[in-house]
Amino acid sequence: MDLHVACQVESWPGGIYLAARSAASIIRRVMEMGGLSWGAPHLIQDMERAVSDSDGDSEYNPCGEYEECDTYSSELSGYSSEERNDGFTNGQRNSEYADSDEDILTDDEGENRRNVDNGATYDQRCPFEDIKFRVGEQFVSPSQFRTAVKNHAIWNGFNIKFLKSGEQKMEVICNKDCPWRIYASWDSRKEHFVVKTLNDNHTCSRDPRNRQADYHWIANHFLERFRMNMNWQVVDIMREINEQFEITVSKHTCYRARYAARKTLRGSLIDHYHLLPSYIAELKKVYSGSTFDLRLYICFDSLARGFLEGCRRVICLDGCFLKTKMRGQLLCAVGKDGNNQMYPIAWAVVEGEKQASWTWFIQLLMGDLGIQVGNGWTIMSDQQKGLENAVAYLLPHAEHRNCARHVYANWKKKGHSTGTLRMLFWNAVKCTTHQDFQRIMQQMTTLKPQAAQDFRNIGVKKFCRAYISETPKCEVIDNNVCECFNSYILQYRSEPTIDMLEDIRSTIMQRIVKKREVASDTTDQLCPRIRKLVEGNKLKSRTCSLRHAGEFQFEVTDFGNRLWLIYVQGPVVVDIGI
Repeated sequence: MDLHVACQVESWPGGIYLAARSAASIIRRVMEMGGLSWGAPHLIQDMERAVSDSDGDSEYNPCGEYEECDTYSSELSGYSSEERNDGFTNGQRNSEYADSDEDILTDDEGENRRNVDNGATYDQRCPFEDIKFRVGEQFVSPSQFRTAVKNHAIWNGFNIKFLKSGEQKMEVICNKDCPWRIYASWDSRKEHFVVKTLNDNHTCSRDPRNRQADYHWIANHFLERFRMNMNWQVVDIMREINEQFEITVSKHTCYRARYAARKTLRGSLIDHYHLLPSYIAELKKVYSGSTFDLRLYICFDSLARGFLEGCRRVICLDGCFLKTKMRGQLLCAVGKDGNNQMYPIAWAVVEGEKQASWTWFIQLLMGDLGIQVGNGWTIMSDQQKGLENAVAYLLPHAEHRNCARHVYANWKKKGHSTGTLRMLFWNAVKCTTHQDFQRIMQQMTTLKPQAAQDFRNIGVKKFCRAYISETPKCEVIDNNVCECFNSYILQYRSEPTIDMLEDIRSTIMQRIVKKREVASDTTDQLCPRIRKLVEGNKLKSRTCSLRHAGEFQFEVTDFGNRLWLIYVQGPVVVDIGI
């Protein structure tokens, strides 16, 4: 048995005498009961020597003032051996404190030390409405105490403030007119964070704006919701917090909370960049035959083969900004499928839309699609200088179209922004014959000569249907399929790199599977959008009359007195003129 003797020596002269005498008496009796084995005789001798020295050196008799010493000695000497053994079992002391974590505090430990009883340990699963603090309540860590106080304040609408917030002690108050206060500190003996002082009287009213509902708290409290829906909309977050806790938070706070939750669940951007080599290696192992570059170029072999086998030779190129702290841009190459909808081919993450980035991207794309110098191919893009230079250098024989929407935006900035000029611009762009184009341009010249001149200077062969090539059999004059792709992946552009690439891959995979299921369920030889277009043209043809002009030529007129001369070879229309 180990004996721990705590001798508290106060400022009074007889303290040493009383401590040594009492300790020696206790040890002697414990030895008689078999509770001590080694070192005790020497300890008793030392204590008795201290008592005799105290008797000889000091004339002060502590028992003269403290009569309980004689009483204590007489009571001990009056006990029989059986009575003395009542407190021991098999040589071990049976104490009512043996299995208790309670502290034994004396009245001598100072008036500033608060004598409190141990309370129950805080249950972190406790609902917010049931959180009630009390003196002596224990918390396993300072962070648990901080979270409990925040939850209590947010649920009840108290706009509290942390005066002290450290690992050793915390002090929290309400606003200046409210007496509520709680103080807790770390107790090394209990190894818990313990509430020492509490004034649980609130006199303030509920505050709809609570400083404790910061983005850290929102991210931690709704972490599981963010796990189920990583793209939880900010407006929905604000509504959920208001409905649950009757408090108002700003959009900025919710944006930061969503970002913090994503970082907790998926890691930081730096972590993702460190994992890129492993991610690319895994893609190469799973998708053999596809092209993956460490500079983050992604082109799956199945997408490339599907484009070559089922789509026209038209490629739309564009870039969009990434919404992360690392910035950067996502380049994409998108085609048109048989239903006139977008068909993603390849994408890449780069530092920006520069000529070097576009040159690197197009070179890899040419290798995947087997393009040489661009014969028979059409490239659609906006008027980005770096992209135009890269296309002219790598694909000199390809037709390069510009998006008419971007052309109009730049043309409008030159002062041609009236409603009439806008109507004439789009009429000129969409007309399909040279005669109609010249007629519209004459109207524009009459209205504003400088507008017509600026229009022609852009290069009508790049964005007007009357002058584009007929080889790809595609009348597209805008880059809407790229804009559609950018909008399709909008929610993923704010994610870390690997998560973004994985979500894009998964989304496109599901889209391809869905389109294939729709196509397999139909018996029509035409896709739904093409069928709708054909049926619409059939209705318009009711106003037309057809005359055979010999061999493969037909003359078509409508009630508007417009005349077309159509050349047909077999069942296919190969040329249209007027």
